[in-house]
Amino acid sequence: VPSAFYKVILDIDKPKRKGIAFVIPNERSENKLQEYAMSIDDLESELGFDLFANLISEDAQEVIESNYNINDWKFSEKRYRDRVEQWNDQ
Repeated sequence: VPSAFYKVILDIDKPKRKGIAFVIPNERSENKLQEYAMSIDDLESELGFDLFANLISEDAQEVIESNYNINDWKFSEKRYRDRVEQWNDQ
């Protein structure tokens, strides 16, 4: 069983292109998803490879992957509560 898993979300629609990555430990947690957020560049450094090498231009990668703004993304408080109150007990 892996100790963690990752998820990457890439939104390449203009005018605001953005991306975000998460590394989530494979364990019960009451932490919010936002606490596991990182830039795509940071995740790629951990993994040792380029996730989107042939998908978007180098210039776009540089802008999108180098940083993230947690406020650009919607997080569901209900899903968080469901996880803490129900899923963690399974």
